[in-house]
Parts: sequence; structure tokens; C-alpha cells
Amino acid sequence: AFRLPSSTSNSSEMDSRDIILIGAPVDSGKRRRGCLMGPDAFRVAGLVEALTSLGHRVTDRGNLLPDLAEVAHDPRLWALGETVGWTSALARMGEEAAGQGMPIFIGGDHSLSMGSVAGVAACA
Repeated sequence: AFRLPSSTSNSSEMDSRDIILIGAPVDSGKRRRGCLMGPDAFRVAGLVEALTSLGHRVTDRGNLLPDLAEVAHDPRLWALGETVGWTSALARMGEEAAGQGMPIFIGGDHSLSMGSVAGVAACA
């Protein structure tokens, strides 16, 4: 089961948060496949239960799908259209979720940061 690192502070001293889990099985930011199962692996490992046991209220929004994006093909860039679609979907969900609680994006490859950071920043 997933365990958060132990600390010297008591979990009852932590502020309780409304946490919104957002699965982002992004696999377009690199040529080697392998990040698609990341969000589901965190769930199976007990992430929701671990956060709940710390006193947080957790809503799991499931896994997102990328938006359809039409972009000009550029042979120098890997999976540009798919990455643009993920960025758009993640930015929209990040902005919406940040207005309702603390979004936690579980993914997926590193390219998910483009949309998740942009969306949360738009809400700030």
C-alpha cells in the first residue's frame, strides 16, 4: 500500500484539505512508452486511502482524456498534437479544480506539467 513519508509532526496537527485527484495518463512527452498506467498504479497502491487517513477529503475525478488539437506537423517534434491536446485539457481541469480545492495531478510523463501548472496559475 502507498505510504506517505513519516514526519515528526502529528497528522492531527495538519490542516485538512479538499484534495482533488486528477489522473493524467500522458505518454506523449517522450518516445519511449510506459507512463500510461501511472495514475491507476497510484490508485491501486492506496493513494486515496493514505490521504484520507491523514484527515483530507479526497475526490477522485478519474483519468482525463486529451482534447483534440489540430497543429501543423513538424517532424522535429514528437507527438506535438497529442501533447497540445493534453496541455489544453489539463489547463482547463487545473483551473477548475484549483477553485474547489487542492488539485493533485497523477500521471503520466513530465509533459503534464505544462497544462497542470498553467491551469492552477490561472486560478491563482
